[in-house]
Amino acid sequence: MKVELLKQVVKFYLSSGDFNGFYINGSSEPLVLQDAEALVMDGLVQVVATQDHLNTHIRPWASRRTKEEQAQSIRDMNSRSVGVCLYPTPLALRGVRVPRRLSKHPFGADMAKGRGTLELAYFEFDVLEQYRNDARYNFTYWDFGVDIGISDEAYMDDDESNKDHISLAHVGFAYDLSEYDINDLDSIIVRRVAAFYGDLAKLTPEHQQRWKSYQVADDNLEPHPVWWGSQMGHWPDGSGPFESLFAELRKTNELSTRIWNEPLFAHADRPEDLGWILRPSQREWDEFVSNLDKVLSENIRH
Repeated sequence: MKVELLKQVVKFYLSSGDFNGFYINGSSEPLVLQDAEALVMDGLVQVVATQDHLNTHIRPWASRRTKEEQAQSIRDMNSRSVGVCLYPTPLALRGVRVPRRLSKHPFGADMAKGRGTLELAYFEFDVLEQYRNDARYNFTYWDFGVDIGISDEAYMDDDESNKDHISLAHVGFAYDLSEYDINDLDSIIVRRVAAFYGDLAKLTPEHQQRWKSYQVADDNLEPHPVWWGSQMGHWPDGSGPFESLFAELRKTNELSTRIWNEPLFAHADRPEDLGWILRPSQREWDEFVSNLDKVLSENIRH
């Protein structure tokens, strides 16, 4: 029976639309609960309960609780409990054939092998360049990440291929500090891009393969703490350099208007293309300097 339950968990996980977990609660058959507990102790099944994540129907990451703690979540259930979801571990999925529908979906295949929805994949920074330079996409820079999405006009255009109908709303920045020395001004900080496996798995095959070609190992990489905190539901205490700059422009305009009835700066909104340099080239640097100059000296109403 334990083997049969594992087969059910694996089948449900791979055939569900979003790699969901197999739901059980205190009203489930006692033998099912017993077998589920045994599979947890064997390292073949992971429990996601409300103490792991508010939505038990997604596995955010490999469990941060011990096997005993996960098994206890099963033992503690009663007829009034919310219940838990069971997920196959990478050990249980070892040797299981990835569904054919995911053959050209590298990140979907990674999810089918046990990756969590909120686990992070890391990429070279210039993976963003195509979307920034393509007029079909809305590319919004934030201080700690970006939002990418096909524009309404391109989406509704019958001449546009469906393969480019994609969006990624939770892309953040990450940093490799392995060669950084706070006492050495010339030491290196390598900026990377971070995205959730669950979001990447929803891209079209063509875009998944493109992102895969830019993927880097996650050794020594950490997401920016402000971005990561915001993704986990924590409001940041401060602001980044770009957000601060335009806040100062707006406040200066308020003061100027109160004093002279005229704003000092013609525009106080951040241009969509003003943000971190995507690649270390002279052209990128020159464009950054030019764009920054447009919102500072050229923006003054002489």
